[in-house]
Amino acid sequence: MTKSCTLCSTPRDVLVRCQVDETAKWHFVCPGTCWKSVSGGVEDAKGLNAQYPHYRYGGMWKNRNADGPISAKKPRKVKERQRKEMKAREEEGKSDEGQSGEDASVPSARKSRTVKDRQQEDMQARAEEQTASATDSAGEDSE
Repeated sequence: MTKSCTLCSTPRDVLVRCQVDETAKWHFVCPGTCWKSVSGGVEDAKGLNAQYPHYRYGGMWKNRNADGPISAKKPRKVKERQRKEMKAREEEGKSDEGQSGEDASVPSARKSRTVKDRQQEDMQARAEEQTASATDSAGEDSE
């Protein structure tokens, strides 16, 4: 049983499941032009959150009853093209950082911190706040 693309209504054997707008409704879109128009051609719209804020990738749908073999995998050419596009976007981002007066080859301190480092710093800050508030309340009680 083929399904139709939510956007162009073309029946397809392979579709991309995704959310494309603020309604958060799941759509099935063609893996070609329709999908590129809602995601920029990248799963999870990596690096394109400003352009596609409501986009969310939900995997591929494949007609299992289709005549002949059908693959939901990306062809090698598509993967290579997407890698080139991603590298171009990253290089463009690095050149933008370089224009802001920072050296693009040296990562900023904020970028080099890992998630665990940030979590540990947050926990330490909370502990310090708690001890400071406990000390303040103990000082008020003694007076």
